[in-house]
Amino acid sequence: MTVPCDTILDAAEVRFADYGYNKTTMAEIAADCSMSVGNLYRHFKNKEAIALTSIQRGLQNKLDAGIEAASRESDALNALKTFLLTRLRIAHHHYAGTRHLLDMMVLINTRHRDLLLDYEAKVIQALSAIQARQPTTSIRPPCATTPRLI
Repeated sequence: MTVPCDTILDAAEVRFADYGYNKTTMAEIAADCSMSVGNLYRHFKNKEAIALTSIQRGLQNKLDAGIEAASRESDALNALKTFLLTRLRIAHHHYAGTRHLLDMMVLINTRHRDLLLDYEAKVIQALSAIQARQPTTSIRPPCATTPRLI
């Protein structure tokens, strides 16, 4: 991303969270970035392109953070836990104060479901890579060591 694009995405994310995707206008995003609407259109085709790029950026950042955190663990089970907890914490931090998350979910679910499916495939791939590590601790159900009663 370039600095103007990141600035636009940051401003748009705040707008989308506070006012919702449907009520946010390109003029408001441009004003929040201290730029003209024309300049905004030089970077993004329309509001939907901004929203999609914002969502992609968030999904990629969450995935990258999970992979990075898991890479610091030597044990597969701890790496899986760390991967998942890191992603949950980032999602909670990012979306906990978002009053209008539904607008973005509807946009993605109705028009760009492939975007979510692509990132879910990347998450599954990352989980598979973590799971493929040789575990150093036993992964047994709690009852596995209980003697059987006859």
